Amino acid sequence: MQLLDLGPDHHIVEAGTGTGSLTLHLARVVSGGSGGRILSIDLRASHTIHAENFVARFRRGRYRDSIDFVTGDLGEVLAARYTSRVVDGVVLDLLNPWAYLEAVSRVVKPTARSSCIKLLDEIRVHRLPLVFDKALEVTQREWDLRPVKIKWPEMKTGGATEETTEVVGATGADGSANVATPEPKAAERSEGDAALADSTASAEVLPNAIATVAAVAPRTGLPTSVDWICRPVNHATGHTAFLLKLKCIARDEA
Repeated sequence: MQLLDLGPDHHIVEAGTGTGSLTLHLARVVSGGSGGRILSIDLRASHTIHAENFVARFRRGRYRDSIDFVTGDLGEVLAARYTSRVVDGVVLDLLNPWAYLEAVSRVVKPTARSSCIKLLDEIRVHRLPLVFDKALEVTQREWDLRPVKIKWPEMKTGGATEETTEVVGATGADGSANVATPEPKAAERSEGDAALADSTASAEVLPNAIATVAAVAPRTGLPTSVDWICRPVNHATGHTAFLLKLKCIARDEA
């Protein structure tokens, strides 16, 4: 949404209404003035109905009047509604956004933005008045946070080696738990997962409930030297998407 450089009174087209969450965020940005509008289009009537109800329930429908929900094909809706370039930005949340680039290029203002999942071939083949601006990869990486009770085996043996995990700071005076900071071998420092996995060698993993109580109320008799291991999860659960930012130019500049 930030790629569109939105502001009050802007006219935005959203293709792919879905649940209506993005629609609502767009409406909140453009409704600061008196003429901001969102046209949200989806092929499925069930999506349109759900999104309308969702927006109507949010803050008693505060942004409902700023949104026009339409069920239909994006190209057909744009052709029926617009005869000139009056749209300030377009969001193409579709499986095949390249199929609608030509229709979009006819209604967006010069310098207007379109933030969409890529293909540039359609622009090149059909010589559309769109130019590449920026490509971004959006990722999510899940992390695992585990409470541990440090056993300090290095201290009992009278010294630590290069391979030993060093845990800095125990529970603070206010009862808050500090984060366990591993110190891996030099050869392993580029391998985050392997280095962090070694940190459990000198620690006992505790249930989250026990660690939470110990951190909040250390005088209850529960373990007080509760620290935390932080590391990426072993299995890949993150979501990755590629966004392509396009800029509309006047035909004589293409």
